[in-house]
Amino acid sequence: MPPNPDGVWTRFVTANDTGSALVAIGSGQFFVWGPGGGFTALGRLPDHHWCGAEDLNDRGAVTGACTVRGRDLHALRWDLPVIGNG
Repeated sequence: MPPNPDGVWTRFVTANDTGSALVAIGSGQFFVWGPGGGFTALGRLPDHHWCGAEDLNDRGAVTGACTVRGRDLHALRWDLPVIGNG
């Protein structure tokens, strides 16, 4: 299970057909939780205010958006080399 510090909420976002789930932990932290119990944290942009991940396809690509300091909200795609299967 992805790390979840005491007092911080966890929320299921979506799952794909391979058995992986996209999970939000707290505000702006996201993980892909694999069917084998392992997890992969999504990287965060430097100097950002907020990121949100919303979808996970069967090949492990996650889509969402991030705000960047001094700029508007921008679409973002995370291509994970390994979806936490281990």
